[in-house]
Amino acid sequence: MFWIEVLSRQKEIIQRHHAAADFVTIGRAYDNGVIVDDPYVAPAHVRICRDESGAMVAEDLATQNGLLDEKGKRHHRISLTGNQLIRIGHTWLRVRDANFKVADERPLQPQRRLWPGLMAMLILLPGFFMLNLWLRNTGDYSITLYLGQFVSLATGIAIWIGFWSLLTRLLTGAACFTLHAIIALTGIFALQIISFTQDWLVFAFSSNFIAQYSFPLFWFLFALICFAHMCVISSKNTYRKAAIVFSLAACASMAQWFMDNPLIPEDSGAKRPYLTRMYPPSWRVIAPETELEFFAEAEKLKAQLDELRKKEPRRGMFDNFLNDFNDGEMAHR
Repeated sequence: MFWIEVLSRQKEIIQRHHAAADFVTIGRAYDNGVIVDDPYVAPAHVRICRDESGAMVAEDLATQNGLLDEKGKRHHRISLTGNQLIRIGHTWLRVRDANFKVADERPLQPQRRLWPGLMAMLILLPGFFMLNLWLRNTGDYSITLYLGQFVSLATGIAIWIGFWSLLTRLLTGAACFTLHAIIALTGIFALQIISFTQDWLVFAFSSNFIAQYSFPLFWFLFALICFAHMCVISSKNTYRKAAIVFSLAACASMAQWFMDNPLIPEDSGAKRPYLTRMYPPSWRVIAPETELEFFAEAEKLKAQLDELRKKEPRRGMFDNFLNDFNDGEMAHR
């Protein structure tokens, strides 16, 4: 007596079939002991039986697609150990003897209370978002500005949570809406804190380096949020998921670096401003430049501009075309 388990592509059990005979055949035909609805499986595809020593084996019944092991290698006969997986067509199978020893039951864990965490995030995130927006605002203080940006943020978060909840519902049968909401709100809250900290550091230290090269942190935090959502869907293959999402984050960081730092000569244009957020002067760590230092830098800049004025201006392709066109018109006249 033994049991045949039909598994999903995620190696989760879909069905269990009891076999009381000495052997059983598996296929699409109705005279099999186990019938699988897989168009890539033959009418009689594989036979499960015992060999001379009493061990369980799987035998291919001369099919077109064959009997495959976990690595996709084709076999005519495979010995089954209880944990051995075999594949016929697109269907995964596992055969276990009735005496197969299963693991002990897991201890019951207290039910997680997710609503307190969700309520805390629903309070903290809007409050910090409004505070950060108020600190950054140096002009209009109308309620429509704050309300419009808050509605945009809430709409984006709702779409993001709905996407992951729908995907989880389709793949596992449970939406896990509350857990996805906590992950999304916590991730956005962390992004807000990091963005505020970055802006303050740039202002406090007048650091162009922090302004230009802190973006990988945002990409990797975004990858961490996606990884947490994926772990809610399934806790299997966590290392593979982490490798994929963080590799994509690294590629996105490099792509943004190449977009923000094109390979052009240094003297082709002025540097972009990096101090885009203003905070109270008491928040600075490094004291601002004195008037003498400022005017000294201005004199250096004036000398550089005077040198540039003496140089012949560069002509682009359009300028050359326009000059040739004007010369041609003069010659025609």
